[in-house]
Amino acid sequence: MRRCAIVLSLLLGSLALAQGPEVLPAKIRTAALFKNGLAMVVRDVTVPAAGEWIVGELPAPVHGSFWLVPPAGAELSATAVNLPRRTPTDALTLVDLLRANLGRAVEIKVDNAWQAGTLRALPEKMPTIAMRQGGRANDYYYYRETMAAAPPVPGFVLLDTRDGQLALEPNQIKGLRGKQLATRYDQAQAAVGVKLKLDKPGPLSVWYLTWGLTWAPSYRLDVKGETASFGMKAMVVNDVEALAATDLQFVTGFPNLRFAQVHDPLALNADVTAFITALSAPQDGTDRYGGVTSQVMQVRSQDSAPPVGPVYKPSAGEQSEDLFFYPQPKVTLDRGERGYYPLFTSDVPCRSLFTWELPDTVDEDYRWRPWWWAPRSSGNDTGRTQSPQIWHVLRLTNTSGVPWTTAPAMMLRDGRIMGQEMLTYTGAGDQVDLRVTRSVDLPTMASESIIKTERAAEHLGGLSYSRLTVKGELAIFNRKAVEAQIEVRKQLQGEIVDTKPTADVRRTAKLLSPINQVQSLVWKVAVPSGARQDIVYTYTVLVLE
Repeated sequence: MRRCAIVLSLLLGSLALAQGPEVLPAKIRTAALFKNGLAMVVRDVTVPAAGEWIVGELPAPVHGSFWLVPPAGAELSATAVNLPRRTPTDALTLVDLLRANLGRAVEIKVDNAWQAGTLRALPEKMPTIAMRQGGRANDYYYYRETMAAAPPVPGFVLLDTRDGQLALEPNQIKGLRGKQLATRYDQAQAAVGVKLKLDKPGPLSVWYLTWGLTWAPSYRLDVKGETASFGMKAMVVNDVEALAATDLQFVTGFPNLRFAQVHDPLALNADVTAFITALSAPQDGTDRYGGVTSQVMQVRSQDSAPPVGPVYKPSAGEQSEDLFFYPQPKVTLDRGERGYYPLFTSDVPCRSLFTWELPDTVDEDYRWRPWWWAPRSSGNDTGRTQSPQIWHVLRLTNTSGVPWTTAPAMMLRDGRIMGQEMLTYTGAGDQVDLRVTRSVDLPTMASESIIKTERAAEHLGGLSYSRLTVKGELAIFNRKAVEAQIEVRKQLQGEIVDTKPTADVRRTAKLLSPINQVQSLVWKVAVPSGARQDIVYTYTVLVLE
């Protein structure tokens, strides 16, 4: 009896050692979502007593972003550990099908012949053979090979047949079928956890930046005269971990996340060489953005085109340096799901007008080369052709009190779609133009001619520059039934000599080489129906000889 007690005690001790420390639940308290696929996640853990505990499962964090905040005054040490788990997975390859049907009655195709039996054993490592599903015959699901098999691997596939056991090399197998073929199996995966050692109980928080949780904003505006009902929504894309009553923050701005594409060593997915190599790679903060594959949303069916929706008062949000945070409290969203969240609607001033933008005709090498026109066949330095077209635009003024981040905007009028455009970042109180459509009823003509050339007018940096006097002529024809309000903008380098009608001249900035002043000419003209509007401007510019 004593021997039995000793043996039982040893067995229980070994079992406890094998089980290791208890895994503590770590609830996600909050997450700040960036638009580039990254999120800053904060988890809360309650440590019940001093000792060793495990926190997991955790996604792969960005290098340098993983932090453990222990209870006040507690001493903490931690080690990254693998937590084995099994996940139900679709069998998409022949190897997966073999794993899914281990212990089942199947037929295996070898050398154009089918062998029936019970699949008894598989090698620990299998080659990767891509398969696709074929037709269905005699109530059998048939899969056939579509790619060449990988090189031989050690081990055999064992099949119990009526004639005994059959040992097959994995590369010999060309197909698999069965009346009750399983198409899902439990895939063994290694999850990452953290083993903690604490000298006192209390609350502990886990902070990390991870890939796979992001938000995609978009806008919708319904034009009503001089105002527009402007609404914003957020689509949350969750491919990393389940959210349960989690407070989210949608971040706008341009954060500098230098190591966004380097996993922290805690992820246990790279050796020292791979980690150092990743650190040595250029880190320019380039955004990665994954596509949205599915969406979860709730819509109401209506006979007519739906309005923007109920009025949601813009949230005050929070400003932190150059970032703005839209709050979205109590979000529940499982891994792999997509969430739809209206953020606000607001009536904003909206002006309908037409704009004509003409680019600079001096390139970065200080050569007069208008790219938007073709030279005449005579070969002189004069060109005239169809110029960039006039656009119908909506000019919005942001009176919502919160900034608008860059996102697609769908434009409606009277329930009909007008168009879709990218709305660029617009701060509170600022204006933004949204292009609606090209205006075919406002044809134009444009030309620039060199009327004077002064050779070797300037010598800078060992280079010789000519001074050109350039005359530009613009014409707008209004074929609409009503008067058209048009804003014409011409970018140029050089010094303005004359404009007719008088333009609003706005000096912007010098280029890297202080050769020419960069300027913008703006004309605001009202063109009556059936009329023509002419614009003439003259300027001088230095060009490289």
